[in-house]
Amino acid sequence: MRGEPQLNESIEISDLQALQTWITSWSQKIKPQQVIALQGEMGAGKTQTIRYLVEALGGASSASPTYAIHNAYQLNSMQINHVDLYRLQDDQDIESTGFWELFEQENSIVAIEWIDRLDANELPMNWDLWWIHFVEIEGQRRKIEIKYWESLLPK
Repeated sequence: MRGEPQLNESIEISDLQALQTWITSWSQKIKPQQVIALQGEMGAGKTQTIRYLVEALGGASSASPTYAIHNAYQLNSMQINHVDLYRLQDDQDIESTGFWELFEQENSIVAIEWIDRLDANELPMNWDLWWIHFVEIEGQRRKIEIKYWESLLPK
């Protein structure tokens, strides 16, 4: 278990423009060997967050990997592996996707939608962890709960 997070905050956004503004600012903290775990209901903003993040880090475009399960976006300095666990049923499904091999890539980020379908304690402890939970308020308004843990092991 990772213990208490080094960062535990929440923000409210009113619309997609506010989400993009927050992502642009937050993206400056993103570096290789970080997991971005996204939780929230359908349509809460998980995929849009990854789209804005890819943009903010210099990537061209991104798409939801709901059917493909995994998309990779090559950026100038790193790769973002975008994984959508929505359609996976169990650990065998996750294993069959090559999910765990993504953590062998030193110069990458792994962004996981529907993280609640996985036991987060299984995530590599030598990677930093961002946990982002979207709570719908009304319309496009969202409360975003953000937690961050530094890795427990040397990289």
